[in-house]
Amino acid sequence: MESVIVKRAIGIFSIILVVIIASVACSMLTGDEESPTISNPDEVFMTFGNVEITNEMLYNRIKARDGYVHLFNHIDAKLLADYMDDITESEITDYILELTYGTSDQEEIDRLTEGEKIELEQDFNDVVMLEGYDPEDEDSVDAFVRLYLAQLNYTKEQFRQGEEGSAFSISDDDLENFYNDYKQGDAVAIPLRFFDRQEMRAVFNHFNLIENFEGGFALYTGDTPIEDVSTDEYDEDNTEILDDDEVLEYFVKIYNYLNRHNDDIDEALDKQGIIDLEYSAFAFNQMNLMEMAEDRQEDVYVDIAALLFEKLKHQDVPYHITSQNIND
Repeated sequence: MESVIVKRAIGIFSIILVVIIASVACSMLTGDEESPTISNPDEVFMTFGNVEITNEMLYNRIKARDGYVHLFNHIDAKLLADYMDDITESEITDYILELTYGTSDQEEIDRLTEGEKIELEQDFNDVVMLEGYDPEDEDSVDAFVRLYLAQLNYTKEQFRQGEEGSAFSISDDDLENFYNDYKQGDAVAIPLRFFDRQEMRAVFNHFNLIENFEGGFALYTGDTPIEDVSTDEYDEDNTEILDDDEVLEYFVKIYNYLNRHNDDIDEALDKQGIIDLEYSAFAFNQMNLMEMAEDRQEDVYVDIAALLFEKLKHQDVPYHITSQNIND
C-alpha cells in the first residue's frame, strides 16, 4: 500500500511547493523583465529525415522535463534534510538492490540470468539518470536513493498521522481498491510471447496445435498439412481435444521452442513440478508488476497483471485459450 500511494503523494506535495515558491519568486523579480534565452535558437541541432530539431526546441524540451525534475529534487532535498540524515548506509545498499533487481535477497538475484541482470541494471541506470543523477558516480547514486527513501519515510509518516478528511487519510474503499489492484499475491504462469499473430500461428502450426477449439486447445491429427486446412474443416476425425495436463505439456514445449537460448524446461513436469522449479521467468507478483508499471511508466505491466490476476479468475480453465494483445 505504501509504495503506490507514497509516490503519488510525494508528487502532489512537490508540485504544490513548487507553485508556491515560484509565485513568491515571481513577485520578487517583477523589476527584472529579462528571461533566460539561448543565443542561437534557430540553429539546427540534429535532423531525422525531413524533421529538423532546433536548439530552441531541444532547450524547451530539456527545460520542461529535466528542469522540473531537478527543481523538485532540490526542493525536496532542502525540506527533507532531517529525514535524509536518518537514512543509514545499510538501508541505501539494500534499497539499491530492491530498485535494481526487485529484491535484496542475494539468492534470488543469483537465480537471474546474466542477460536479465544486465537489462535490470540498465533500467536502474536509466531511472537514476532521468532523475538528474549520475549512475556511474557512487556518491550521486547514494544521494538519489537517500532522497528517495527520505520521501518515502516522510510520506509514510503523513499517512500514519493523517486524520479523516485530510489529503493523507485512507478510507475503507481505498483499502479495498488497493488490495484488489495490488495485493493478490503471487502467480506461477508460463508466458508464451509472440511478436504478432502471424508468428503465433506459425509456431502453433509447427506443433499442429489449434487454439480456441471447443473451449480449449486441440491437436490436429489429419494428413493434410495444417497450413492448408481452414478452421471450419476441423472435426472429430482430424482433431484431439487436449486435457489440462496435455495443454501444460504443450505450453512447456512451445516455451522451450521460443526460448532455445535457455536450458529446456522438463516437458514431463506437472503443475506442482513447475511451481517447485521456482523459475524466475514463470514467477509473477501483482504488487511488483504494478510498481514496475509506475516506475517505468509502461502499461504493459498493468496488462500482464490484469491477465494473470483478473481475467483468468473468470475462466473455467487455468489458461487463455486465445492469444492476448499486450500494450497495443
